[in-house]
Amino acid sequence: MNWVEIAWLLVGFLLGVTVLKTLLPFAYRFGVKVRFWLRHGRKGKFILFVYSDSSNWKDYIETKILPRIEANSVVLNWSKRREWEGRMQFETRAFNQWAGAGEFVPVAIVFPIIGKVRVIKL
Repeated sequence: MNWVEIAWLLVGFLLGVTVLKTLLPFAYRFGVKVRFWLRHGRKGKFILFVYSDSSNWKDYIETKILPRIEANSVVLNWSKRREWEGRMQFETRAFNQWAGAGEFVPVAIVFPIIGKVRVIKL
């Protein structure tokens, strides 16, 4: 094997790694979306809503927003995450995937059956 063949093998390998590195995040997000629909979509829930007990917005969220969206939402209170850590690990991963692990503001993540997942930060 000469150096030209080795160079072409290296180029092919690097191209393959680049394609995989680009496609895997999209495949992972698609898988999370499908799993959310399998877990919650059949129950009519297509929103993952996460908020906290912050004095800035807790009362407003619990009186104005939650009554409107609760029937179609999986609601997580970030301040009480120790209570649901074991049974809501998937929902936590979905939140971290779209909103970001360091995000602590109220956020609604809408999982449409077709199309892009939308993140609405309040």
